[in-house]
Amino acid sequence: MLLLDEATSALDTKSEALVQDALDRLMKGRTSIVIAHRLTTVQDCDNIVVMRQGQVVEMGKHHDMIQKINGPYYNLAIKQMKFGNHQDDKSTSSDDESTSEMDGAILELEKEVVSEDHGAVSQVLATQTNVSGVPTGPNTLNKLNQEIPNQPSELHVAEKKLKKKRAANKLDQFTNEEEMVDVHEPKVNNPFYIFSILGADSIILIIGLLASACGGVTPILNYFFLGRIINATTPARNADSSFVPFPPGYRYDSIVAENAGWIAIVAAGTGIASFLNHFFVNWANEQLNMRTRRLYFSSIVKQEMGFFDIKKTGKLLGTLGEDVQSMNDGLTLRAALFCQHITQFISGIIFALVASWKTGLVMLGGGIPTIGATILVGGALVNKYNTLVMHASGSALTTSTEVIGAIRTVRSMGGEEREMKRFSNDLKKIAKYGIGKAIVLGLMNAAMMFFIWGDAGLAFWYGGTLVATGELPVGSLLQVFGNMLFGVLGASMALSELQHFFKSMTCMKEIMRVTKRKPAIPFKGGIIPERVIGNLEFKNITFSYPSRPNVIVMKDFNLEIKQGQHVALVGESGCGKSTITGIIERFYKPSSGTTLLDGVDLNTIDPQWLHRNVAIVTQEPVLFATTIRKNITYAVGDDMVTDARVIQCAKDANCHDFIMNLPNGYETMVGERGVSMSGGQKQRIAIARAMIQDSKMLLLDEATSALDTEAESLVQSALDKLMVGKTTIVIAHRLSTIKDCDLIVAMKSGVVVEMGTHDQLVAKKGMYFKLAQKQMNFGNAGGTSVKITEDD
Repeated sequence: MLLLDEATSALDTKSEALVQDALDRLMKGRTSIVIAHRLTTVQDCDNIVVMRQGQVVEMGKHHDMIQKINGPYYNLAIKQMKFGNHQDDKSTSSDDESTSEMDGAILELEKEVVSEDHGAVSQVLATQTNVSGVPTGPNTLNKLNQEIPNQPSELHVAEKKLKKKRAANKLDQFTNEEEMVDVHEPKVNNPFYIFSILGADSIILIIGLLASACGGVTPILNYFFLGRIINATTPARNADSSFVPFPPGYRYDSIVAENAGWIAIVAAGTGIASFLNHFFVNWANEQLNMRTRRLYFSSIVKQEMGFFDIKKTGKLLGTLGEDVQSMNDGLTLRAALFCQHITQFISGIIFALVASWKTGLVMLGGGIPTIGATILVGGALVNKYNTLVMHASGSALTTSTEVIGAIRTVRSMGGEEREMKRFSNDLKKIAKYGIGKAIVLGLMNAAMMFFIWGDAGLAFWYGGTLVATGELPVGSLLQVFGNMLFGVLGASMALSELQHFFKSMTCMKEIMRVTKRKPAIPFKGGIIPERVIGNLEFKNITFSYPSRPNVIVMKDFNLEIKQGQHVALVGESGCGKSTITGIIERFYKPSSGTTLLDGVDLNTIDPQWLHRNVAIVTQEPVLFATTIRKNITYAVGDDMVTDARVIQCAKDANCHDFIMNLPNGYETMVGERGVSMSGGQKQRIAIARAMIQDSKMLLLDEATSALDTEAESLVQSALDKLMVGKTTIVIAHRLSTIKDCDLIVAMKSGVVVEMGTHDQLVAKKGMYFKLAQKQMNFGNAGGTSVKITEDD
């Protein structure tokens, strides 16, 4: 069985013919269900089912149903022809039978391009396109050719050429981000970056870190006072190990009470330090989380479009969520613990040396070199594994984001197992690197424990000989051992916190690569003209996309557009039509050449001002998960527009009636990406959004190609109103939608091949003529004569 849902509608005529040819062969011998708006693509089907509101209203063959005057299928065909010919209210008829004809220009074109072999064509059904096309990547091409063995085709040849080209240029569509170099990426290495984010609030974090450092001294002080109590209650020894008696009247109880009091004071100080530490450090952590995410997100949305061609969405989202949290935790919460442990280590060494410098030096000589080497070697390895884990996690997040976003395609292709395997492979990499890091950490801790307790044994041996000879009191030995042991344990704990520090530094670099990146095209700033007239001129434009700098998309492109002109751009897919809209919107900057708006270099104009004065309606309208009203007012702000203005724009866009039929009217939530709206409804809301801008320039990029005939008629009517008095650039594959434009520009490989009016280009019999010929021949399904009649 085979399901085709508008499988060729998103393609230009040449690509559509190639794909349709493959589909025709693929359908042989299969039960096939074809969903289409274009009646020419289904007229040869064995059974055509016409549906309305979920019910079957008519079924049969094309030639049978087309004879049923005013039947559902007949009416669909009439509407499609009328709209395709821009004859909303005109049709010819006779008493017995009449033929609906194209208007003069299309009829003339028909006579010139349709060969005699195709027979007398009474009517060419106008074509329309949809955004849901057949995937034409390598997997689909392979599948099609496997289904049709030993039959060389243009698709097979194209596939081989495509593979060779990809191998030569290493520019596969699944190129990893690491293979794409961001030339604007800054060099980053600033461990104090968080203080620039916190600003004046950095003092809060510093207070918390100081309080944490104070907490590290408390166990050392306790051993110091405890040692004094033991020395006060234990007799000293002579060189022969005999005890030295206490002097007459000696009272040690006052010394014990004094030092016990100091221990109580240390305990109180510990509680205060703990409170200050947790309060201020956690407060700083929350502030840092909020500010870093806000800074990172704002930095992302300020970048030029080329940035998003290189970066993966999943990785950006992963950095915004997990990496920001890891950085902030490592540089606040974990930093506080590190300060506590490192202070414990330093103070322990100092107090141990004060109590007995000989014993202290023995412990230092045995412990510091080994512990230091462990920290340096282990820390470098941990940092390496942290980087690997982070990249693998980003890949896993990208996979999950891609699959969830395209779950309908995954489900329809039976790709659940493959995607679970792909995601599982990413998780295996994370686990692999995590295990490697765990091994390193395990070896580090094992080495630390060995060196710590080995050093302690050495200190006890040497300190014991000093006590036996009376050179060192017992309490002082306890001070040395306790302080040094706590000091070395502090070093060990500081080491365990260092792994979080290294990870946070890795995450910080990823964050700073975005926050410190200067956009190639600033999101605001520049000249703000007093008004827009609408004159546009391209001078010697050469362009390559940042992600593919070696592939020239446009070369020496020149075009002049006058105020109020309606200019159409036509050509095969990939010829650079949509690139022009990207240049006008300052999404991209040309490699060379100049674009002038009313005589002013476009690259010097404030982008935000430009976007307010250039409206755009694309093939795939994007609605946000909010109300219809807020979607309509998105370009100007909901608070800046009156209800009357919103309603008027909705009426002009032919969407007011269906909005009012919804339970909540303009306050209806449209769902994520407008999922609760049909294609025509979304497009009309997008047109209302463009209308409310009231701009002098308008860009239409296949604005009606995703719609059925009825919705397309409503949308085109709204666009006609929107285009009045505006400099308009129209991109279209359907030549019938742009034949009335003031200027039609035929493009190929980023170069203007010819330009003129529809009649002028038809008379030239050049590229435009050939495009029309291909479109009409393919639309006629091989020259089948289609006669449609209607009563008076």
